[in-house]
Amino acid sequence: VILPGQGKAEAKVAVEPEAVESAKPIETPKAKIDTTKPVKEQLKTMLLNTGLYTEEDAVATAEVCGRVNESLAKALGVDPIWFFNKYGIKKVVVDEELDGSLENRGSIVFGNKEIKISLLKNMDKSTFLHEFGHFILEAMGDIIDSGKGSEQIKKDYAVLLRFLGAKNRSDIKTPQHEKFARAWEKYL
Repeated sequence: VILPGQGKAEAKVAVEPEAVESAKPIETPKAKIDTTKPVKEQLKTMLLNTGLYTEEDAVATAEVCGRVNESLAKALGVDPIWFFNKYGIKKVVVDEELDGSLENRGSIVFGNKEIKISLLKNMDKSTFLHEFGHFILEAMGDIIDSGKGSEQIKKDYAVLLRFLGAKNRSDIKTPQHEKFARAWEKYL
């Protein structure tokens, strides 16, 4: 420090040896990359394109589904974006051809290269999430069948099978799928 009227400043710092020994390295926080952002953006866009979702509802729904996608990818040991591009929902459409009763507000179709969710005009905020529940159950089954799932997902799937009253995946039929999708809705 140079004070008025002084020429050169000389700096001397006294450091106690104990302070050096007990000093801990400063850790700079690492930026966490949100690997779900592209997935959430794609889901949000699909939902908004139906004309049935507000921006707020589309963002909230995409957030939940993006996090689930991330968990499923983690259980398989792959990147969430890769998982979504390979296994995720490819289309969300408004379909007037389905039976529009209150019992049937939407459907999900698992194709070879594409998973499509159809929403009816009488859908509500939980319809997409209900249909996404069917996707979760199928994706978990696929992960287990691949033999590459984490120990945690194996345990979780065993719990789901017990909850559904099924001994294995082949025992899961429409009633079990509906039970899971309704439980998923209630969980949210």
